[in-house]
Amino acid sequence: MIFTKEQFNEIGDFDLGELCIDMSGDTGLHIFNALPSHLQGLAVQWGFSDTVFRDDSYVYIVEELFKCSWDEYHERESTKKYFNSEWKGIAGEYITLNGRNMGDFSETDKENGVI
Repeated sequence: MIFTKEQFNEIGDFDLGELCIDMSGDTGLHIFNALPSHLQGLAVQWGFSDTVFRDDSYVYIVEELFKCSWDEYHERESTKKYFNSEWKGIAGEYITLNGRNMGDFSETDKENGVI
């Protein structure tokens, strides 16, 4: 299902704190609209902070957008920097999905349009 910005905002605050993704602009809406319907349904029913929704969404996003396992994601240098607070709160240093600030993503990630 494709949600409008208004519908998306009614659900609550879509925070992907476990993922170092720049959530400025409409990025959250675009990511949410890319999720499978069953995950979107969990968010509508229980909210974005629901544990099952968050856990399953994180795994889906890492596997489908970043094309790696959860463990591989956490082994990346950019992820380690993020969790070590070297990047948190510094504008422009999060991973973006539009080709800027690509961190240590592989050429495959670039070819697949992940970044």
